Amino acid sequence: MKAARIHGLRDVRVDEIEEPSLRPGTIKVKVAYSGICGSDLGYFLHGAPTPPAGALLDEVGPRVLGHEFAGHVVAASEDVDTVQVGDLVAVRPNVACGDCLPCRQNHPQVCTRRAAVGLHGGGGGFSEYVVVDASQAFVMPSGVTPTEAALIEPISVAWHAVSRVTLRPDTTALVVGAGAIGLGVMMALKSQGVEKIAAVEPNQLRQQAARSLGVDVLGDDASTLLDNLVGENANGFDLVFDASGAGQEVFDAILVSLQPGGTAMIVAVYHTAVTWSPTAVIRNEITITGSYGYWDEDYRAVIEAISTKTIDPGLLVTKIVPLHDIVSGAFLHLTEGPGKAEDIKVLVSPASVSS
Repeated sequence: MKAARIHGLRDVRVDEIEEPSLRPGTIKVKVAYSGICGSDLGYFLHGAPTPPAGALLDEVGPRVLGHEFAGHVVAASEDVDTVQVGDLVAVRPNVACGDCLPCRQNHPQVCTRRAAVGLHGGGGGFSEYVVVDASQAFVMPSGVTPTEAALIEPISVAWHAVSRVTLRPDTTALVVGAGAIGLGVMMALKSQGVEKIAAVEPNQLRQQAARSLGVDVLGDDASTLLDNLVGENANGFDLVFDASGAGQEVFDAILVSLQPGGTAMIVAVYHTAVTWSPTAVIRNEITITGSYGYWDEDYRAVIEAISTKTIDPGLLVTKIVPLHDIVSGAFLHLTEGPGKAEDIKVLVSPASVSS
C-alpha cells in the first residue's frame, strides 16, 4: 500500500509498504481522510517529538504520520464485537498504559507512557490502511460524513480544554489564535451557552471563520488586543484560551487581558520559553493552567455535537489533497507556500492514490 513516511528533517516520502495485519482485538481501517496537524509540521521542520520514557509507541526509522483520521472498517479480528465491517469510524490515536498514577486517577491523556498512533509509531492516517485496537474506534452515527469524522480529533483537543474550566451564563472568553484548535474552542464555548466570545488572529481567512461563528475579532496581534481592551472589554475576560503559542508578547497580553480571578488556559504548544510575574498573578488571583489532548468522553461529546448539528466543523476544511501530492500539496504548501495564509485545515485523502 501507499503511505507517507517521514525519513528525516524536511524529508517526507510516499513509500510502498506492506499492509498492516490484524492482531487480536484490532480492526483494519481504510482511511478516508486524515488531517495535517501542527504536530506533523513541527515534526517535518524540527524533528521527531520525544515521547515519555517507556512510551507505548516509539518506532525507530521511517514512520507513517497522520493522527487525525477516519475511515471505514474493512476487517476485524474474531474477538471484536463493538465494531462491524462497513462502519465509519473516527480513531482516537492516543494510547495509555492504564496502570500509572494518572491513568488510575482517570487522567489517561497525561499517562506517563502516553503515545499516539501516527506520531510515535503504529502506522498512521497518511496511508491507505491502518490497524488499531478496537477500543480506539468510535462508530459514527448516521449522517456524520467522513470529512466530519476526520475533524473529531482536533476538535476534541479544544473540547477537552473547555471542559477544564468553569462556565457561567455570563462568562466572557477570549480566544487567541483562530486556527483549527482556536475555532474548535469557539465552537465548544458556543455550544455550551457562552455568548460573549472574542478572538485575536492575524490571518484574514481565520478572522472570517471566527466571525462566522458569531465571534468578535478584537485585533490581529498583541498590541491591537491591548488597544481594544476598552469599553465593554475594559475589565478584561473571565477566560483566555491561548491557541497560538505565539511567544512572550502575546503571553504578556493574555495575562493583562484577564479579569481579576480569571483563568488563562494554555492549549497551544510553545516552542520557546516565556516568563511571567508571580506577583501579578497573586495580586489578581489569576489562574494559569493547561490542557493536553483528550480522551474518550471528549470524543463522545464532539460526536454528539456534530451529529445533532450543534456545531459545524466543515468550516475548518480549506483544502483536500490526494496522498500522492502530500509533500508539495500539504507539507511544503503549509510551511513554505501560500498555505500559511490560505488554509485552516488541510485534509489528505489516501483513497485518491496514484501509482
